[in-house]
Amino acid sequence: MRRSWIKYVLSAIAFATLFQNFMLYILLYRQQSTNKARTVFLCGPQDRLQTVQTVSEKVGFSPSNDMETADLVWGLECSWNYIFSKMKNMGSHQRLNKIPGFNVIVQKAKLSTRGYPFMPKSFHVPKDSQALKSYMKANPKKLFLTKHPNHHSVSLVNALDLGQWEGYDLLIQELLHPPYLVAGHKFDLTMYVLVTSVNPLRVYTNKKMMLRFCTKLYKEFEVNPYSSPLDSYVVHDHHFSHAEWIPELRNFTSLQFAHHEALAAYIRSRGGDPDALYERMKQMVLEVILDSLHGLRKASKEFPNAGNSSFFQLSRWDFMVGQDLQPFLIEANGSPHMSSHNDKNIIRCSRYLFDAFHLLDLGSLGGDALARERDFVTTVELMIGSEPCQTCFNACHLRRCRLCFQCISSHMLNTLSTAYIENQNKGTYERLFPLTRAREHWSKVGQHNKHLTESDVQLQDWFNGMCKQDQDFC
Repeated sequence: MRRSWIKYVLSAIAFATLFQNFMLYILLYRQQSTNKARTVFLCGPQDRLQTVQTVSEKVGFSPSNDMETADLVWGLECSWNYIFSKMKNMGSHQRLNKIPGFNVIVQKAKLSTRGYPFMPKSFHVPKDSQALKSYMKANPKKLFLTKHPNHHSVSLVNALDLGQWEGYDLLIQELLHPPYLVAGHKFDLTMYVLVTSVNPLRVYTNKKMMLRFCTKLYKEFEVNPYSSPLDSYVVHDHHFSHAEWIPELRNFTSLQFAHHEALAAYIRSRGGDPDALYERMKQMVLEVILDSLHGLRKASKEFPNAGNSSFFQLSRWDFMVGQDLQPFLIEANGSPHMSSHNDKNIIRCSRYLFDAFHLLDLGSLGGDALARERDFVTTVELMIGSEPCQTCFNACHLRRCRLCFQCISSHMLNTLSTAYIENQNKGTYERLFPLTRAREHWSKVGQHNKHLTESDVQLQDWFNGMCKQDQDFC
């Protein structure tokens, strides 16, 4: 009897050891299969993607040669048709730095001819040739820029040059005149805008705007536009003067003022209101995105396996400023150039990218390709208005009850987890939409905008409710 009992104990110990070894094997296998390095596929000219590659590696991505299986795909001057052919079956865990349909915003000819009052008058010829002739005839002293719709070639024309552009596919845009000058130089302000989702819509702007100055002093328009250098009127992407080089701003930049802060100090010293200027620029951005929202959502449906947060877009919006401090949107660049021959620009762009990766929950979590910071958000952190929710068990149709735990959908809970992390990880970005409390008076882009859906309104209500509990959400 005693020997049988000892045999039973030994068998139990052996089985427990075997089971422990088996579970250890399973654990090691799962670690090997899931703790693989996340991968990034860079599509485009590699020399222009160097900053993206450096930052992506620093946050835990390894280069990949396979677009279809990469965890992150970053395209720069990469054909959309090629991306679509490779990524149309992308999974919800994959991320792509292009929002389907965003070309209606970033293609010059599509955006500038939509008739916005805050954009210079523009014509896409030959389609708009007759309208252009009529406008030039009525405004013979105006100066115009010709832009090729798909690249950065720019030249000057006036009403005397009507015959030179006939038959060409060109965008002809009125030159902003007179501009606001700093030390006699024309400049543009560039704002980086990050759209993290279009359904529901979430938009962020980077607070650190950049200044780029024309390399030549601005000259008044003459009858012959070629008598003045193009560099007096146009800021080139790869050939411009930095704010640090402008004597009137050097007192501020030498004290490490950010570009937009240096300009703000300069404007205030001359009695202007830079805060109103910057807020109007942001309102323009949001107005354009909201006008495009229906098309963006429709285009995203071409990727049936992707999630609402699979697509994002980091774009650069270029503004010029009129003499009366009124901003004008010039264009939006969907693939902003992040590399530069200037070390300070590389540092700035690296910061834009790093904070974008962090906000997008793309930072490394131990190298696990599937791990996301949002996975550690608890439902308790997402709930608002706990006391009113006690009366919502049979009233989920009421607006005040839609975000209560007993009424909220699993899809919206997932959205709130993502939005929660974005809010925590904003870094140098600020939320533009859903509207912050300081911007709730923006009537044109408010909750009753015709392009907003139930989920957009619900997310706005959530941010408003969280704001009452935590100032970080305001």
